[in-house]
Amino acid sequence: MEDIALKILGNNQRGQSALESAVVIPIILILAVAASQVGFMVYTKMLMQQASREAARIISTTNSNALAMETVKDICGDDARVTIDPVDVSSRSPGDMVTVMVSKKPAGFIQIIDWAAGSKGILDSRAIMRMECGKDDA
Repeated sequence: MEDIALKILGNNQRGQSALESAVVIPIILILAVAASQVGFMVYTKMLMQQASREAARIISTTNSNALAMETVKDICGDDARVTIDPVDVSSRSPGDMVTVMVSKKPAGFIQIIDWAAGSKGILDSRAIMRMECGKDDA
């Protein structure tokens, strides 16, 4: 009796495998895309840290805001926002601290998540260095 039921209903292992694959493959793809996006965000954050350190070093040694901004744009791209404190070149003297902050909106699928969540996800990096030259040295 059991043999007849198996012949009528069939032993459809291929159908079960196809269904399991249809459920598992999208999950694996979503995890792979998420991992690559996290890696891209870490890479972008590292670039921004490098750019802010380099800009702070340039300002502390040359007292040039323009050269620091150009360097950040070269490293991070034109969409990076740079904030320098103190912004006035003539107010800096040797021994003062200068702060450079670089901020940028992340690219990729993260923008879709930010839009859906209603947040404004922005990566930022800050570097602080002591001035080695002042307004008279520039």
